[in-house]
Amino acid sequence: MKKMYLVVMTQVLCILTILLATEVFSQETKSSSSRFSREAVEPTAGCCSDPDVKNYGNSLDFTSQPYGLEITTQFRNLGVLFGRGASPWAEPTIVRTDGSRPTRCINQGCLNGDPVFEGWEFFAFVDPVQNKWATVQKVGVDIGYCDVLISGFIAAYDKNGNLLEVKFNNQYGFQFLGIERQSSDISYVRTGDCINVGGSCQPDPNGTAINCVTFSTPITISDTLPDSIVVPPHPPLPAACRDGVDNDGDGCADYPSDLGCSSPDDNSEAEAGCYIPGTPSLTQLGIIGLMLVLLALATWVFFWRRRVVGVR
Repeated sequence: MKKMYLVVMTQVLCILTILLATEVFSQETKSSSSRFSREAVEPTAGCCSDPDVKNYGNSLDFTSQPYGLEITTQFRNLGVLFGRGASPWAEPTIVRTDGSRPTRCINQGCLNGDPVFEGWEFFAFVDPVQNKWATVQKVGVDIGYCDVLISGFIAAYDKNGNLLEVKFNNQYGFQFLGIERQSSDISYVRTGDCINVGGSCQPDPNGTAINCVTFSTPITISDTLPDSIVVPPHPPLPAACRDGVDNDGDGCADYPSDLGCSSPDDNSEAEAGCYIPGTPSLTQLGIIGLMLVLLALATWVFFWRRRVVGVR
């Protein structure tokens, strides 16, 4: 009976060691590929017919608006104000022609804040008739042309100016950036293109424009609009270890792919090389090593008992 017990225990430990090694490696590979690979999207051109553009219920295509028109309160009936129609402190938002967009995008039209392609866009959600705030759950824009990764952005704020969420482009050219919240709490939005100036997001003189503004149905809330809406501050840049960019040029980006990153919030990738998916980490080696030690110990006990105690 004792002999049978030791044999079974040895076999179980052996099987557990093999399964653990296989599971650890496969999970690490899946985690690395799913969380830190860039999203594969079809080629885009900045038109509202692009395959990545979502429709959240209300959609504005500025290619149908005349060149040079300033957009302010024209879409109040949909519950949205743009630029100086929302705040006297906001940049004017003007319909322009963007030569980087293909001619199949009607008039190559887009919406852009002043100065041309440097200014950011600002819009707020309000009740169509009453002097009340409104909120949305989802909002998105098609932004471009982005010649740098992690530069074009959409930032969503609540009615008090608190930043709720910000998303940056992770591909070159044109890209739809959407924010989808768990509840309806977005009251205003900033979009634009920034450059990193001393760790701060500042307007890029060779920036972007937007089109295909889409949002879920605005829900009126009880809060009264202020005399003038305060434009929120610039959104923060993501940390170097979660910005999707190979900052130190070693061939890998972000945590845990770049071994220079101690966590996703680390702001330096440093030059420490790359993690290769499937390569065991120290923790994984420790676990497997422990299992092997236990296996060896069980085997030793088995044979020791056979020889010294006389187990048959």
